[in-house]
Amino acid sequence: MFLTSLNIKLDNFEEEFINSVDSIFDAYLLLSNENIVLNYRIKDKLLNLYFGRESLQEKDLIKSFGVQIQQESKKELIRKILEKKPQIFEFSIKVNDQIGYYNVFIFILADDQMLINFRNIDKQKKIEFELAEERNILKNIIELNPYAIEIKDFEGHHVSSNKAFIDMFKSVPPPEYSIFEDPHMKKIGVLDKILTLKEGKVLRMGEHWYDPRDSAIESNLNLDEIPSSLICHKAVSFPIFDREGNIKNYVFMHEDITERKQAEIELEGLRKDLEIRIKERTIKLESSEKKYRKAYSRADCYKGLFTHDISNMFHTIGNSIELCDTLLKEGIKNNDMLEYFVVIEQQIKRGKKLINNIRNLSEIEESEMPLEPTEISEKLRSAIQFTRVNFQKREIIVNIESETNNTIYVFANDLLLDVFENILINSVLYNKNDTVEIEINISRVMDNGKSQIKLEFKDNGIGINDTKKKLIFTKNVKKSIGSKGMGLGLSLVAKLLDLCEGKIWVEDRIKGDYTQGSNFIIQIPEAL
Repeated sequence: MFLTSLNIKLDNFEEEFINSVDSIFDAYLLLSNENIVLNYRIKDKLLNLYFGRESLQEKDLIKSFGVQIQQESKKELIRKILEKKPQIFEFSIKVNDQIGYYNVFIFILADDQMLINFRNIDKQKKIEFELAEERNILKNIIELNPYAIEIKDFEGHHVSSNKAFIDMFKSVPPPEYSIFEDPHMKKIGVLDKILTLKEGKVLRMGEHWYDPRDSAIESNLNLDEIPSSLICHKAVSFPIFDREGNIKNYVFMHEDITERKQAEIELEGLRKDLEIRIKERTIKLESSEKKYRKAYSRADCYKGLFTHDISNMFHTIGNSIELCDTLLKEGIKNNDMLEYFVVIEQQIKRGKKLINNIRNLSEIEESEMPLEPTEISEKLRSAIQFTRVNFQKREIIVNIESETNNTIYVFANDLLLDVFENILINSVLYNKNDTVEIEINISRVMDNGKSQIKLEFKDNGIGINDTKKKLIFTKNVKKSIGSKGMGLGLSLVAKLLDLCEGKIWVEDRIKGDYTQGSNFIIQIPEAL
């Protein structure tokens, strides 16, 4: 039914007003002052269901609602109608699980008639719901964000913050505080960076320690409202613009890294403590390793010495007995054999001493090998005599030249004799000349600020090529064919000198021509 069929008296203005209703609204009801429906039109499908399919014409609206009307909605609409006054309100209905949203306009006309208009706002409500959902999501993002978030106004005053901000800073800035006027920020040199926010820039600040009370003190704020809380954090700040592109607010996001930094500081302390402990332990282990390496080296030396010296002793004693037998058969006087009995006696004494050293090896391993001032000339004479006795069929010439006529002492022990003997014996063994020539030069040198005695044993033997000069002092190096003899291994000699804190190396007697013989050089600390 259309408004044009209304059979009631209206002045011209009201009639024109009602005529426009049909094109503007989704439904209208014209009621008498007794709530009788004088006329109506319902274009909205859900409202048709709401009011029922039967005609409302000439019926009491209050009594004519459909049976499926939601009770609360019915009460609200009835209450508004009975108020009998012009008003606009939002109204929602639910029919068969369908929900509709409407703006309701109530107009009071002449003779207390009432015009009720309905406009569907489902699309508007959908947009509102979506915006509300977005706002709720944004609110949750801010509120539940692990980062401390604060929103400030254009002047830098606090507007709002999330829970993480309160947890981090224990309070919010007072209303009078502005970050753009913070004297402490100026003092620590970051205020100029913060002011770049007003230029629309994004500000990133690296990790730094901050106490809110510092700003409070220098801003003359009430300290009672700001608890002390030293914080280490990172911060990112950026402006928020309105539709016109003007800055409206500023967002400050803080990442609290206090626990992490404290853990790093604690870890660094533990690391340094561990380094100290490891260093101390390493020193102890190195000391122990050095001690046991020396003990092993001493044991290895005595093992080699025992094998070598016992063999040499038996060889020397055997040679001496053989010579004595020859002299007896030739009728030589006993006095001429005395020299050989002296040699035999020396070798027996030497054997006893070696056995004593081996017996006390366990004690030696528990302490440093004793070094004492040892006179070298006596050791050299004994070694030369020993060599000549063992090679009586070879012509051996030994010359000794010394830069000093004084008696020379070095820090060594009885092992020094074995060193000298080995070098001299090797000079004979590896020599194809009819006459073995050995020149011994003694000099004094300085090494690392310490006085050293240098002994050079120059021979006219077969020499040693450059590729073997270092290898000969290495253990288990194979000897050349025909090199068997009584000489102590050079690797063992190097060990013996190492125990005496000395060293040995070999050079060519004639530089650049190893075939002209070798020059074995040893260097031992002088005993001053």
